[in-house]
Amino acid sequence: MAHLDLRSHDPQRVQGETGIIIGAVEDETASLVSFRDRLEICDNDKLYMLMPTEVAKHSLENSRDTLDLDLADILEINIITGLVEDRQPEEFETALKLACGNPKIFETMVFSVQDWFDYQQKTGRGR
Repeated sequence: MAHLDLRSHDPQRVQGETGIIIGAVEDETASLVSFRDRLEICDNDKLYMLMPTEVAKHSLENSRDTLDLDLADILEINIITGLVEDRQPEEFETALKLACGNPKIFETMVFSVQDWFDYQQKTGRGR
C-alpha cells in the first residue's frame, strides 16, 4: 500500500520524479499525486505537466510565427506529442524528460498544474 505523507506540500523530495495526479485537494491549490511507491500532497504551483496534445497542436498552429522554434524543435515536439498519445506511463515520463531537456520546448509545452486549472477556468473547460 502506498504511503500518504500529509506533513508537507513541498514536492522537493520527489523532484525529478514522475507521478500521476489522482485528484485536487485543499480548495484545488494542491493535488494528491501517486508516485511509484507512495502518495504525496503537492502544491499545484510546484507541480509541472505537459500541455495536453490537442492544446499543444492548436497552440503551435496558431503561434508558429511568434515561437522561436527551429525545425529540430518542431520535430522533437512531434516526438513528444506522439509519446503522450501512446498513453503509457513510461512514454509520458520520456516525453516530459524530453520537454524539460530543451528550454524552448519547456517554455512552450510545460506549465504548472495551477496554470492548467486557471486556463480551464478562463476558457470555460471543466476539470
